[in-house]
Amino acid sequence: MRTVAGRLVAIALGVVVGVLIAEVGIRFVAPQPLQHIQLDDQLYFVNRPFARFLYAKEDEYSVDVAYNAWGFRGPIPDPSPAPGVTRILLIGDSQTEGLQVRYEETYGAVLRRDLERLLPDRRFEVINLAVSAYGTHQEVLTLRRYGARVRPCWIVLGLYPGNDLSDNVRLPLFTEDANGVRLAEHRFSFGRRLWLGTKVWLASISHLYTLSVWRVKALLSRPLLSQVGLLEPSSPAVEGVSRPLRITEQLLLIARRDARNLGAQLVVLVIPERSQVMRPEESAHSGLDAIEQQFVSWFEREEILHVEALTPLRGARQRGENPFFQRDGHLNSAGHRVVGETLARRFVPLLEQESSENSRACARELSAQGSRAR
Repeated sequence: MRTVAGRLVAIALGVVVGVLIAEVGIRFVAPQPLQHIQLDDQLYFVNRPFARFLYAKEDEYSVDVAYNAWGFRGPIPDPSPAPGVTRILLIGDSQTEGLQVRYEETYGAVLRRDLERLLPDRRFEVINLAVSAYGTHQEVLTLRRYGARVRPCWIVLGLYPGNDLSDNVRLPLFTEDANGVRLAEHRFSFGRRLWLGTKVWLASISHLYTLSVWRVKALLSRPLLSQVGLLEPSSPAVEGVSRPLRITEQLLLIARRDARNLGAQLVVLVIPERSQVMRPEESAHSGLDAIEQQFVSWFEREEILHVEALTPLRGARQRGENPFFQRDGHLNSAGHRVVGETLARRFVPLLEQESSENSRACARELSAQGSRAR
């Protein structure tokens, strides 16, 4: 028995040493972007307030990131916008949060600078409340949590069809019945919180764990991952229409309604996947192209303001620029610049319509909110 116990101890020590060596090796050779999040009952997870960390992936990027007290990049906005300042709020996922580039290079920062260049007699604030890996439901919930405190006149929702549709049916944050889709009150069970909390902790400290999870997800099928609980099961198509697509449309309608309740106007920014931009011109359209066109047609029917970044990003590629990281797949600084400039050009005619109903409604709402605050 002592011999067996000794061998087991030796094996365990060997495994621990091997894991530690692999961890150190990956940190030096192929560092991975670690998560700095915490569980949140309503939003499922949020960025950890006041987190300070280096966000790096191999030789593609290495960025010093600092979250504020709310858990977002950039300063916390003053409760009352300064006179003459137009405040724009960004909500979205990793393409909007932009951890892969410096905060000053994100498309939100580019948008502010470009608007002040194009409209030199005006001043702007762009508040970025995006969180990596968020779906549209979490973005709307973020708007509900912070919208009244930010008090924007415009809200830009960054839609990334590359994974938003699957994300929108992956978490138990909404209910669907004969009356439509509604956001739900969510609470973690003790067991679920313990299980997810362990995964969150590992993803915040271990490059080996992060790399392993990414490789496992890439190698194994989604059904198998769903069976073992690593991924939530995706939903099948219903009556010939993709359920994720339909759910996403309903969530966007909720976002527009919530924006109007704040006295703001919603603009949906559609961000394409890298493969859509970088593929050869002569190749056939992809399924994501078809999904994007379906969204554009729906936006026009529902009269939702929208901006498509696909054509400008393809134009940048034709000019010899690569707007995406090669392996990571996120927008790089060139891509963020193109998206920010595209947004600014779309905003200029909207902002020049000073007598528009949106401007009057936003001014009235901000005035009313200011009176209530006083």
